[in-house]
Amino acid sequence: TLTASDWPEQFGRVSAVDMVPPHSPGGDLERARITSAGGWVTHEEEALLPKMRGGEVMRDSFVIARMRRSVGHGPKVHTYRVCGELGVARALGDVNLKEPLLHTFDFNWTTAPDGQRPSFTGDLVTATPDVGVFAFDEKTEVMIVACDGLWDVISPIDAARAACEVLRAGASPKIAARRLAECAIHLGSTDNVTV
Repeated sequence: TLTASDWPEQFGRVSAVDMVPPHSPGGDLERARITSAGGWVTHEEEALLPKMRGGEVMRDSFVIARMRRSVGHGPKVHTYRVCGELGVARALGDVNLKEPLLHTFDFNWTTAPDGQRPSFTGDLVTATPDVGVFAFDEKTEVMIVACDGLWDVISPIDAARAACEVLRAGASPKIAARRLAECAIHLGSTDNVTV
């Protein structure tokens, strides 16, 4: 995550608000729901490997700033998985982690904590959404709806900054969304980066 001092000044001031909490299995509420249903949460840490073609990196100030901040310790992604399988705790699909198919799924039990038994009492992944009502005003420039592949490598404030940079230059929201997806891929995201 970049800080204000890492961000090139020409992008101006931007603020961001998380409209819903991340649906990561590593979050306290999601982890509690998963473990109370008899599941477990695994944690993986991996280094990001930026993917740039040719001289693209030299022209991309967003990616350069993100990489400069991580010199020495390297950017890392922390992935939490439901029973070592799925990196989100809420999904419309993934029926194998929901009743009634849950009991027939062939879990990788080597990821389970010692003493864990195949005894589930409810859905490990839920389709129940977070719902909120938000007021937008004339200062609201952008609302970003994106998959976890974007949020794994770009913080909400940095995503807002990158989108506002593109929109303030006169480009369309479609171009701003493409820019965010490209940044996530350039930063090494290997997950879905739909924006």
